[in-house]
Amino acid sequence: MITTIAKTLLVQSNLGLAKRVALGALLSMSDMISDLLVIKSYNDEGDISGARTLLAMISTNMIFQLFVVYAQNIKKSRRVLIRELMIVICCIKPAVDAYRVATGYEGERAKRASINRLER
Repeated sequence: MITTIAKTLLVQSNLGLAKRVALGALLSMSDMISDLLVIKSYNDEGDISGARTLLAMISTNMIFQLFVVYAQNIKKSRRVLIRELMIVICCIKPAVDAYRVATGYEGERAKRASINRLER
């Protein structure tokens, strides 16, 4: 019974949220590293078609993510847009998103909107 209560409290608390998001980001980044290692092992073994297929899959995913990030940040400043695109290119998007969720990060647009509401 105490374990159930502790798990419920952990799920409802921000600490539990931070742990779950961090674990998801860690798994996602580990998956990317393992994909790169598999591509390298395919190349080392001479399975070029397998390596190219996996590389094409990763590249397609990366291009899709770049389009989504571009669409989400098109109205923001060029600096913010480039920063967000570089986060995707460096494959650290899961970690950055986990950090933003765990810290309650609000985007620049949300901050400006809340400031404008307070000024009215």
